[in-house]
Amino acid sequence: MTSTAHEDIIIRLQEFFKVPNNGVVDDPPIIVTGQVLHYVPGGTRVETAPDACVLPSVAFVPKPAASTVIPRPPGDKCGNPHARIMCEVAVGQSVGELGRKCLSWMREP
Repeated sequence: MTSTAHEDIIIRLQEFFKVPNNGVVDDPPIIVTGQVLHYVPGGTRVETAPDACVLPSVAFVPKPAASTVIPRPPGDKCGNPHARIMCEVAVGQSVGELGRKCLSWMREP
């Protein structure tokens, strides 16, 4: 459960990322979501749910094909392309915890 301040910041951040869509709501070129489970890069199948995720539409970046490459290409739990931008809003988390999350996301190939 998040605080009101935390949720308000997340919503505002998501709205800023939606600006380039020019008001397109159905099938926008840039998809902005929150709390979507993604696998942490590295093939360990560990899941993370950042506060905001920004990713391109599958019309521009298709889902990864079935692959024998280990680890599989990164993506969310539904097989969609991995978010290009992940944001974690810090309200009550330690700097060490945020640093750990940031390092895991930066290891994305």
